[in-house]
Amino acid sequence: MFVFGHLGIGSGIVLLAKRDLPIGGVLAGTLLPDLIDKPLFYGLVRTRVLPEAACAWLPGTRTVGHTLIAAALVALVGFVLKPELRGSLMAAALGMASHDALDVLSDALASAHLGVPFTLAGSGAWRAALFPLAGTPFGVSVSIDFLQHFLAALKLHVATEILGASLLGAALYVARERRAAPASPITTERPGSEARG
Repeated sequence: MFVFGHLGIGSGIVLLAKRDLPIGGVLAGTLLPDLIDKPLFYGLVRTRVLPEAACAWLPGTRTVGHTLIAAALVALVGFVLKPELRGSLMAAALGMASHDALDVLSDALASAHLGVPFTLAGSGAWRAALFPLAGTPFGVSVSIDFLQHFLAALKLHVATEILGASLLGAALYVARERRAAPASPITTERPGSEARG
């Protein structure tokens, strides 16, 4: 998936499962794995800012931020922090999990596009999500630079971007309508039970 695919489809999946989550937390979570890993890879690994040993641990754009461990840590921080932040961080953790699931789907779409069979074992997204349980290192990125990565992903995911943008627009509209709707008063009287004088 790509930006709007993650935002729209990912938030749609999460909010269908649990409607009362803060939408801002969900949306942040759907992008957080890429906001962690892409700057790490393109900003610190490709430029060799990090020592060689650290670079070997971060061979691609799906590494530490794409692990379910990272999502679990965000959820754990939510349990430790103030109750006002708990819901947003739990929503972000679920958004991160949706990101991982959609990246596995993205790998399947890329395999179909290239005409090669898809296997979970060959999916870099699957290996990253289950790290270290998958028993294999993170996948190596073949992109030379961020622009190349961006253009390749955009070309592959035009349809999911359109779908994601549409779903995102619908989710934001529904969230706005819910906030704008006045709360209905709760009455304890039954119709026709007015006091008689």
